[in-house]
Parts: sequence; structure tokens; C-alpha cells
Amino acid sequence: MKNNNLMKILIIIIIILTLGIVGVSARLISLEKNNQDQNTSENLKENDEKLDPPRDKPIKDEPIIEKDPVVEVPDENNSPKDDKVIIIPKYISKEEANEIAIAKIGKDVTLDEIEFERDSNPPKYEIEMFDNEYEYDIEIQAITGEVLKFEMKGFEDKELKKDPIIKVKYITKDEAIEIGLKKLGSEAVLIDIESDLDDNPPKYELEFVLGKYEYEIEIHAITGAIIDFEKD
Repeated sequence: MKNNNLMKILIIIIIILTLGIVGVSARLISLEKNNQDQNTSENLKENDEKLDPPRDKPIKDEPIIEKDPVVEVPDENNSPKDDKVIIIPKYISKEEANEIAIAKIGKDVTLDEIEFERDSNPPKYEIEMFDNEYEYDIEIQAITGEVLKFEMKGFEDKELKKDPIIKVKYITKDEAIEIGLKKLGSEAVLIDIESDLDDNPPKYELEFVLGKYEYEIEIHAITGAIIDFEKD
């Protein structure tokens, strides 16, 4: 009886061990198959990547080099799509050009002619001036005010040119008399006054009497300066 029981127990143990070995073997086979499948999948993915590189990587754009850049000034009258380059140069005025020319000469002169050459390159003012000794030809850049040309030549006949564009403003006879009275005093009496505006320089000649003396005074007809004073 005891032997039968032992045999049964041994058989049961053998069955259990057999089933365990079979289960372990099946598990190992399953794991090996999974590994093979995983390796196959990774190989296929790697091959796909070689044939078709990933598209999510950004493609580096090469810089676009523009030639001859232009500073654009939008036209306010047009829509943003129709913006055009509009260059509006700012020119100096004729008065400013005239002042630059006088400063270049450095003394009082008379303007004979001034012309604005807008279409020349560069745009410029052509100015002609004169005084009692010389004629001046001057060209001034109409944007920067730079003196482009400066020439002077003497008059052949030493005569003043006639009818200048800008007329000289002379003091009046009354102003000349007032200047003479300031020189001599209010008690002086005017005898005679003559104007000689064509002389060089233009002047007034005045004669006064004060006490026992006579006075002759020459007054510059433009500046009002006393240029000659005599007492007899």
C-alpha cells in the first residue's frame, strides 16, 4: 500500500516537472520570436530611412544676395503694393546761392545774372557779378552749396555794366543832409547839394556855412559814410 502511494507521488512530481519544462521552453521560444520580429522591424525602418530621409528636418536655405540695394521712399499717394522709389532733392534758394557767391568774393558786388540749371549734372546755379574792377563767373552746386567754379576778370574799359538785375539802393538827399548836420552841428546852414550817382563811388556833394567858415562834404550815396571833408 505504501509503495503504491509513493509511486503515485513520484508520477505526479514527474508530470509537474514535465509541464514546467514545457512551459519554460514555450516561453523562451516566444521571447526569441519577439526579438526576431523586433530586429526585423528595426531593419526595415532603417532601410526606409536610408531610401526616404525624414522630411521633418528643416532644409537650410541659402542666403539670397541682392545686388545694388536701393533705398526706397514710399509714395504716400499710392497703395503699399504700388510703392515706388521717389527721390526729391532739396535745392538751396537763389538768395542762398547769392549769399554764398558774395561770401566767396568777400566784398560788395552787384548781381548781374543768376540762372538755375536743374538738368545739369550736378544741378547748379550760374551766377555773374561785378564790381568796379572785375567781373565774376561763379557756379554753385544747387544741393550742397559747394562752389564748383570761380573766375574773375577785369573790365577792359573799366566802366560799370549797366542795368543790373538787382538795383543798388541809395540814401536820399534828406538823409545825406542829416548826416552832414550831424557832422557839423544843427547850427550849420546848407548852401548847396548835388548828387553824383554815376561816379565811383556814387556820392552826394554838400556845401554848408557855419560861422565864418564854409564846409564841403562828400557822402557815399549807398553806405552814408563821409568820404571827404573840407573846411575853407
